[in-house]
Amino acid sequence: MLSSIDRKLKNQTYPYLITCMSNTGPEFGLSRDAFAARSKCLKILSKGNKPKAASPLTDHEIEAMYQKQILGCQTPSNY
Repeated sequence: MLSSIDRKLKNQTYPYLITCMSNTGPEFGLSRDAFAARSKCLKILSKGNKPKAASPLTDHEIEAMYQKQILGCQTPSNY
C-alpha cells in the first residue's frame, strides 16, 4: 500500500519517499510506524501476508472430478 502511494508521489516529483528511511528523514516516520503496527496486528489475527502457494489436490478430489467428468478423456461439450 505504501509503495503504491510512494510510486504515485514519485511520478509527481515529490521530494520525499514514504517507504525508505534513508532518503526521507522524519517526514513520514509516524506513517511508517502506523503501517508497521497495523501490519503486525493483522499478522497476529492471521489476516496478513497469506501464502500464495496452491495446495495439491488429494486423490479423493481427483477421483471426484473424474466422476463428474471435469477431468478425463472425453471431448468438452461446451466447445
